[in-house]
Amino acid sequence: MTKRGQGEGSIYRRKSDGRWVASVSWGPGPDGKSKRSYLYGAEKSEVQRRLLELLREQEKGAPPPGRRHTLATYLAEWLEMKRNEVQGKTWRTYHALLTQHVIPVIGDVEIEKLKPDHIRLVHQRARENGLHDTSIHHLHTVLKQALTAAVREDRIARNIAEQVRPPRNSLPHKAPLSREQARHLFRTAQDDPLGALFILALTTGMRQGELLALKWREVDLDRGVLSVVGSLERVPREGLRIKEPKTSSSRRQVSLTKQAVDALRRHRAEQDRARSRAEDLWVDQDLVFAGAMGGPIDAGNMMRRHFHPLLDKAGLEWKGGPAIEFRDLRTAATTLISLEGVNPKEVADLLGHSSTSITLERYTRISSAAHGAATRAMEEIL
Repeated sequence: MTKRGQGEGSIYRRKSDGRWVASVSWGPGPDGKSKRSYLYGAEKSEVQRRLLELLREQEKGAPPPGRRHTLATYLAEWLEMKRNEVQGKTWRTYHALLTQHVIPVIGDVEIEKLKPDHIRLVHQRARENGLHDTSIHHLHTVLKQALTAAVREDRIARNIAEQVRPPRNSLPHKAPLSREQARHLFRTAQDDPLGALFILALTTGMRQGELLALKWREVDLDRGVLSVVGSLERVPREGLRIKEPKTSSSRRQVSLTKQAVDALRRHRAEQDRARSRAEDLWVDQDLVFAGAMGGPIDAGNMMRRHFHPLLDKAGLEWKGGPAIEFRDLRTAATTLISLEGVNPKEVADLLGHSSTSITLERYTRISSAAHGAATRAMEEIL
């Protein structure tokens, strides 16, 4: 193509991906340099229409479209758009990853000028800042998602993140609770004021937020079932709020073991006594697991005051730190049930997963005992 002067637009089709590109040159700006604007689209007619609109604006004396559109500017817009599309906890993860590990490194790069080396630099700096490969993989996925939206909106021609391979998403292997450890933790939890919460987590695999959002009207102790209809989470500037479950499949009915029913009956009796002692100070929100005055329980306080001391008492700690996290109770429930030969579809339904593949891939850890059983079964077969 020959160089064109101000006010002359051109349209051509790229051989690399078949997309149509329109460009228009603008006269020298305050810095003495000419600028060229580019438009991208899948259809030639659409690009022609947008180019004509741009030329008309130019004839009216309008400045070049767009301030310097940096990646930082775009990511701020994308995060604002995602605020109402994903759960609050998910949005805060996106925000933290992008503002801490992407924007400080390549945020001042114009989004149209991103190159694979920029993405590799983000990986490198994130690793230098202590992120392990799984977190860097997640960071890459979020950035790629944002740039995919930019391609869809014709902000950029292609997604550079797709040309860079992220580190493997390899979660560190953590041995599941054995039957003996699970039984010991179960017995130890009986004496804790929130013991019913931990027993329910271990026997049903419910998520922490689901347990803390549970209300008595959603529990039928006579039938031994409960309904999961919400999840408690902290919303910035609003505090603790019960929101919709993580996914549509998370809204489910859960059957309770006899031990869980007994623990909940004891817990309700103790809660009735606490309500009587508080008298008019009690704010009844119908929560199964409520704070001292009936309000919701902060997850951080629950972990510090109850869960970590419980693990210490049960001998499940190492060098002053917990050997397991709360979500590991969900993993333990899944694994122990799976080792008993329960149909994976039933396990997925219990956990609120949309498919059995999620259950098997994310949560089930097969112990050496199970491997031994599989070997013995094969010996019988052969």
